[in-house]
Order: sequence, then structure tokens, then C-alpha cells
Amino acid sequence: MDAIAHWAFSPSVLSFLHHRPRYTTVTTSPPTPGVPLPPRFHQERGKGIGSQLCAAACRPPISPIAPSSSPSPSDASNEDPPVLEQRRPNKQLPKGSCTPQSKQRQLHSELRPAIEAIEAAPFLSGDPESKQSITIRNRPHFEFSLRVSIGGGNPAAIYTIWPDGTAAPPVFEGDQLTATREPSACRISEGTSKLPWHPAMSSSLRRRPAARPTAKPSAKGRLNSSNRWSSLANLGEEEGHHQDDRLSSLPNDLLLNIIERLDTTDAARTGILSRRWKPIPAMLSKICLTVGSSDCDYDRSKLTCDHVVRANANMLQATRNLLESRTSLYPIHLLRLQFFLGDESDSIGRAVANTISTKKVGSVELTLLTKKGGSQCSPADFLTHGKQLKSFVDACPNTFGGLSRLSLENLRLGESDFPKIFSISKRLEFLRLCNCDMGLLSLLEVEHPQLRELEILKSDFERVDLNWLPKLTTLSFACWISKHDPLSFGYVPLLQTLNISNTALSYHKMLKLSELLGKAAIRDLHLNFESEKIWVKPEGPRELSQVFDKLRLVSLADISEECDLTWTMFVLQGAPSLQELSIKVWDHLCDMVEDEELRKRLKYTEVKKDACAQWEAPASGFKHHNLTVLRIFGFQSEDKFVDYIAGVIEASVSLEDIYLYEKPACETCKRNTKDRYPRTNKERIALRNIFNWEMSSFARIHFPSSRN
Repeated sequence: MDAIAHWAFSPSVLSFLHHRPRYTTVTTSPPTPGVPLPPRFHQERGKGIGSQLCAAACRPPISPIAPSSSPSPSDASNEDPPVLEQRRPNKQLPKGSCTPQSKQRQLHSELRPAIEAIEAAPFLSGDPESKQSITIRNRPHFEFSLRVSIGGGNPAAIYTIWPDGTAAPPVFEGDQLTATREPSACRISEGTSKLPWHPAMSSSLRRRPAARPTAKPSAKGRLNSSNRWSSLANLGEEEGHHQDDRLSSLPNDLLLNIIERLDTTDAARTGILSRRWKPIPAMLSKICLTVGSSDCDYDRSKLTCDHVVRANANMLQATRNLLESRTSLYPIHLLRLQFFLGDESDSIGRAVANTISTKKVGSVELTLLTKKGGSQCSPADFLTHGKQLKSFVDACPNTFGGLSRLSLENLRLGESDFPKIFSISKRLEFLRLCNCDMGLLSLLEVEHPQLRELEILKSDFERVDLNWLPKLTTLSFACWISKHDPLSFGYVPLLQTLNISNTALSYHKMLKLSELLGKAAIRDLHLNFESEKIWVKPEGPRELSQVFDKLRLVSLADISEECDLTWTMFVLQGAPSLQELSIKVWDHLCDMVEDEELRKRLKYTEVKKDACAQWEAPASGFKHHNLTVLRIFGFQSEDKFVDYIAGVIEASVSLEDIYLYEKPACETCKRNTKDRYPRTNKERIALRNIFNWEMSSFARIHFPSSRN
């Protein structure tokens, strides 16, 4: 590699590069059997390409030298000249300049010593049919680089050697690469780093000699996401430690852009690397700390009070270290914290409030956890968590005043507590309430000028009244116990997305969407039936004309496999602007109660799950003119599915694509029932003939291979 680098940046070659085409490729053949190799390559013959490149990367920078006048020792080793390939330049040569033939002869004489050295390298003595090439590329910002393409396979590994002797990480053309620690092997894998590659990365993260570990890293260990883009530098760590830290020489904004792609705790640890890196943690614009990120992860089912105290103490220390050392020169765009309610939570809140008042902070997000999960909490635990939250709000009102996102769980508050939180949190844009209420069958009224997203999950509210939410765009509501309409829509002019899911019991009311939505005109509707009773009552187009007028996307998820699908046609009939309809048929046994006695005790429905979803078929002349995509998850080659698709095709004159997915995969609840998804070409062609020929449809039938 030294021979390549010496040759590539010699004055004769550099002078030639000023007049050469943009790219010049030299294709060589494997070494001729029986021809002696130059002495310098015999001692490195046992090394792989990774070791040689790393050795070249770790050597001191090479200064340009004049070409030696003495003949090369390898001149007599190869008698046949190599084959030269030269791309056509972008512009024609001016009159009086050298012809392409003379340029080629000149290039041959210039490149012959390096070609002979490369042909004699050990990594070229493999497959006799392999093809190697050397490409000299002009990089305007980094002078000249020598790109050596090794191997004739597809893709080819590309190694880059820079003027100072450093080598770039290996790249596979057409694919992304994650290199292992084994010097002679590189493998393709998913999830490679999305960091834009910079030539400084080839040697920038190499540790100093004093910090070198005594144990040699495993040759088969795969790099993690934090250092996989410096794989070649880590390999070269074993052979030399004399390179300068080129990453530290980058400008602050570029260095921050790289560091902020790491986890906050990992980014904070970079401050101990050197004096140059010490102020980096105080310059981060995104700070995300969660319980367990600075200590071991916690399993809440096994938590004790000591665990909670220790976890919050670690969070308090990490929060203070990152926030109190900052200056106002570097604003915080995102401050996201997750910790437990209870001990030390007030201190964390005061640290956040002090940061909000003294520094520039964009978005502040809090997720407040409880020691016990929802299924483990008793009524007394809910009251205890509610008192802890109330104490936290009273101790840190300025913290809640600067919040933009808040997530609460497993607590019970008084009737005046939720309105108090809404009034204090004037900047709140996202609110998530999981297992929260104000008592059994209580009423929650929501009024807020800035709230955009609202999630209410597993609540014991009798009803939630959305009285005045002028900026609300997304609402998610799941699992209610009320026997009446669980929602009431007041002034929500910007509401576009509505997600409703419930495991309906026998006493749950069949909801009429025309009455539930009121004056809200939504765009996307997602309904999840959780493999149980259908709780939506089909209605006619006259009743749904106002609420479904702007509807573009409808998703009906987890319809039980025992249900028919014809009742879903009321959506087509009532939504004239609908463009995509998605239906998912699945019995998810992990979430279902199959024991008959237990189902009766818990008041599950004892009749067919779609018995109340009666729908009257429209007149034979009904046509829908905007539906273009139909998706069916859990498709089976049964009459129920085939007849339903045929009905949609007959009614939708603009249908373009039909996607038929197999059942979703779940490792926990595997059923031994026969799967009738069409997997062979013969079965799929038969279905296409039914829909395209017999139904005279031009819609494309797709069978996606992945389970979604």
C-alpha cells in the first residue's frame, strides 16, 4: 500500500492528473504463476486486505517524493503490459494537444510500477477470473484520492487511500455495509449507520495509546450502532496509534451534528475523551433522558421502593450535570425526561423549571411513570399516585407551564385537578392519559387553546366532553366502560384523525358514528374491534353525509374471523370521497378470552360477534368513483373474502390496486388451523383470473410477501 500511496501522489502523477480525464481506470489481471513477487510483498503475504489497509492508514503521512531514476525491481517480473481502459473526457481535447493514444502510452509508463506492485499483492492471488481495478479520482475538497476496487464479485469492495496515507472504511457499491472486527471479512447487514461519511472518520475515532484496552477485541464481534461507521479505524487500532484525531478538528456545528445522533448518555460520555471534547455535552441541542438510560433497565414488575429511589437519584444527577453546566449561547431544542413519581421527582422538576427560566428551551416533554404497572395497581395505589402528581404540580408549577408534551398513567385525581393542570400547562400540545380518571364513571371536560393531540386509554370515565379544542388534529380513544356514548365532540374544527378501539362486551352500546361525531368532519378513521363484538352500527349515506364528506382513509382492524365482511360496505356507501379502504381480519388469541365460563362471568357476547351489524345492500346501480386502493390483511381463499372483493370491484369504478396480505405473525399465539393463503403461482393466477377476467376489472392484484 505504501508503494501505491507513494506512486499516487508522486509529482509526475500529480502533474499528469491536471491534464487527464475526470476518471481513469486501470484494469489488471491476476499475477502470472511462476513469476517471482517483489521482496517487500513476501513478508506481508499472510495478511488480508483489511490488515494491509489498516497498516497503511496508521503509518505517518507520506510526503511527495520524486520518482526514482533506478529501474523498478519488478520491471522484469511481468513482460506483458496490463490492459488499460480510459473513459471519454467530458470535453474534446483542443487542437495541438496529445492524442488519446499518446496519452494512453504516457499513462502506461507512469502506472507500470504501481500496477506491478498491486498485481503482486497477496489479496489479488485468489480467483484467477477475478477482476481488479484502480481508479484515480479527483476530489476537489480533498485533493486526490486513490480508489482501489478489490474483487470481481457484485458488489465490489472499494477502499480509498488519501494523500496522508490514511484509508477510508470499506464501501460496497450498491449496498450498505457494516464491517466486522475480522480484518479480512466484511458482511452486509441491515441497520447501518445513517451518518454521512466523511474522510476524517477513517481515523478520527481511534483511541489514544494510553486508553488502549489490554485485552484484544474479539475478531467475530459485531460493532454496535455507535461505532460501526468507524470500523476500519478500530481495526487499525491494533497496528498503530500515531494518527492525529481528525474528528476533533471538525467545526463545532459539524461535530455536534455527529454527536447528537448518539444516545444522550453516550453523547455525554464523549466529554471525557479530551479537552476539545469536554464542552460538547453542554452544547447538545437534544437532551433525552429516561429511567434506565444511565443505569440498568428496570422491570417494573420486580421494582421495590429502593429501586425507584435509586433510579430517580441517578436521573437527578444526570439532569443536573447536563442542564446546570450549560450556557445561554446554545439553545435546547428538545428536552425529554422520563422518571418515576415520588422521591426526587420534585428536585428534577425544579431543575427543569430553572432551565426553562434561564435558558432558551424549545420543546419540553415529561413522561411520569409509576412504580407499579396498571394491572398491578389497586384502588389505593391509584389514589397514592394521584396525590404524588398533585404534590409535584404544586411544587413545580413553572415546569408544567413550559411543557409541550405530558404523559400520565395509573392515577386518580380529584374533580378540580385535571382542570388545574390544563390551566397551568398553557403551552401543552400533546396529552396522554393511560388508566387515569377522577373516579368511577366520572365526567372529564377538556378545554385548551393549544392542545393538538389527545390520547385517552383504558379510562373509567363515563364520558369525555371535548368542549373547546380549536387546534386539536388527532384523537385516540380506547377501552371504555360506559354503557352510553363515551365521547362528545364540541368545537373541534381542525380534527382530522380519529382512532377508536374497544373490546366490546354484551352491555356496550352500538355506536352510531353520525351521532357520535356530531359536526366533526374527519379525514382519517381507524376503528379496532380487538377480535370481539362489532360495536359500530352501519348507517345509510343520508345519515353519514356530513361526518363522512371529507373522509379519505378508513381502517377497520382486528375483525373477528367468524364475522362476515359485507357490513363494511356502508363505509363505501356513505363516504363518496374515500380513496383507500383497509380491512384486517384476525383472531389474536393473546388478547382473547376463550374459556366459556370466564366469558360469561366477564359479560362477553354469547351470540355471533357481528349479529348486531346488519346492513342493507344498496341498489344495484350504486357506484363509487374515488376508491383506488383496497387492502385486506388476513386474506384466505374462501368464499367470504372472494365475494367481498368482487362486491367492492363491482361498486368501485376507479379501483386500481388490491393488496392481499396473509395473517399477521404472532409467535406467542400460534394456531394450528389450516392456512388457506394463496402461496403458489397457480393459486394466485386463479384468483387473478376470477377478479380480472370474470369481473372484467383492470385492478392489479398484489400478494405482498411481508406480514404487516
